[in-house]
Amino acid sequence: MTVSELLDRQRSFYESGNTLDTRSRRAMLQILANTLKEKAGDNPEAGVILNAIAEVRKHLYKWTGTGRLRLLLSLFARPGKGGPIPYGCALVDASGSGDSLSSIMLPLVSALAAGNTAVVLIPDSPAGRLAGSIIDDTFTDDFVATVPVYDVAAGDLDSLDFSLVHVCGSGMPSSGHEGSLAFSSLSE
Repeated sequence: MTVSELLDRQRSFYESGNTLDTRSRRAMLQILANTLKEKAGDNPEAGVILNAIAEVRKHLYKWTGTGRLRLLLSLFARPGKGGPIPYGCALVDASGSGDSLSSIMLPLVSALAAGNTAVVLIPDSPAGRLAGSIIDDTFTDDFVATVPVYDVAAGDLDSLDFSLVHVCGSGMPSSGHEGSLAFSSLSE
């Protein structure tokens, strides 16, 4: 399968609304945490990632809750709802993250918490191979996919129209509430 076909499958999955429900986001994050415990339980960075997942799961309802806004429709003020809206399909470029499992996984946790699908560009390192194994064992390709940096398809990622590109180590927040907001836009 080509990378453009993969992106089309992810867009279809996102547009079906499967990622928008907060309960399903929390469930996917719990499944990711369980796989992480199985595969990287003794890795020191696993505890950091597990703590971040627990924090996100704890506050996700609050972060995704829609506040009441007053919208003027015609001459009457009617209550409306607004809140963070996921971008769609995000590219998490972890190719320059070196040998750090947390720098690969924390942006992915934020992307999933925001309700996006994701393609993760995995570096050729022990941490990259571990992250790729965790992601591939946890998710289907139409939700979260991995592309190794040495793969021929990795060169095509720049030409595709992702909704958001997150370069690990770029200064963009990658975890917590700020990370979740970085992977979503606020509705008006």
